[in-house]
Amino acid sequence: MSNFDVVISGAGVAGALTALALAAAGLRVAVIERRPPQASALATTPADQNARVVALAPSSVQVLKRLGQWPLAAGSACPYQQMQVCAEDQTLTFDAAMIGDAALGWIVDLAGLQHQLSMALAQQVTVCSPAEIVDVQNQPAQARVLLDDGRWLGTRLLVAAEGGRSDLRERAGIALIERDYHCQALVARLETEQRNPGIAFQRFASGGPLALLPLADGASSLVWTRPQAHAAALMAAPDAAFIEAVEQAG
Repeated sequence: MSNFDVVISGAGVAGALTALALAAAGLRVAVIERRPPQASALATTPADQNARVVALAPSSVQVLKRLGQWPLAAGSACPYQQMQVCAEDQTLTFDAAMIGDAALGWIVDLAGLQHQLSMALAQQVTVCSPAEIVDVQNQPAQARVLLDDGRWLGTRLLVAAEGGRSDLRERAGIALIERDYHCQALVARLETEQRNPGIAFQRFASGGPLALLPLADGASSLVWTRPQAHAAALMAAPDAAFIEAVEQAG
C-alpha cells in the first residue's frame, strides 16, 4: 500500500490547485481522477476548443502566480476593466479604477487552464488516472482508500473535489440541498462587428439572464440561461436564427 499525507479525489481546477499548493508545502499528495489523461488534453484548433470560460478574480490570479501557473495562463487570459449589469432600464457599472486595480478580473479558457494544471500535476504529484474510489476504510491513524484497479492508498487526509455529484460526499452522509430550476445555460463563442472593449456585460431580462464575457482575441463568450425546452430549440436552430434570438434578448 502506498501512503500519502493527502489524497484528493478529483482533478478539476479546484482539486488540481489544492494538490499543487499542498505539494508546494512539502506534502506527499496523490490525485485520483476518473477521466483518462487524454480527456483533458488541449484542443489543437479553435473549432475543437470547449466554449466554456472561467472568470478569475485578482485573488485567484495571485494563487496561480504563487504556484507558478499564471505565466502560461496569462497568454490567453483577457482582463476586463468594467462590468455592466443591466435590468430593465437600469444599469450598474463596476470599474477597476474604483478599487485601484488594473482589472476586475480575467476571463480564461477553461479547457486550456485545465490542461495546463493537468500537466503540472503529472510533474509534481502522484496521479492515479483513470481510477475511481470504490471503498474507504477509516482507521485511527489514517484512511485507507481502495481504487477500482485494486490498489490501496493510505492517507492522513482524504479530500473530495468531485463537484456537486460527489460520491465521497454521499459516502460520508453529507446532505445536499438541491433545487431544480428547469433551466439550462447555453454557452457559445460570438464574434461581433466590433471587438469587445474589455467589458463584461450581464443583462437580466425576461428572456433569461444573459452574459457576454470578453475574450483575448476580441470575441465574446456568451452564457445565456433559458428554460430547458427553449434551450433545446435554440441549440437545434440554424446559426442565423440563434444570433437573431441573442440580439432580441440583448
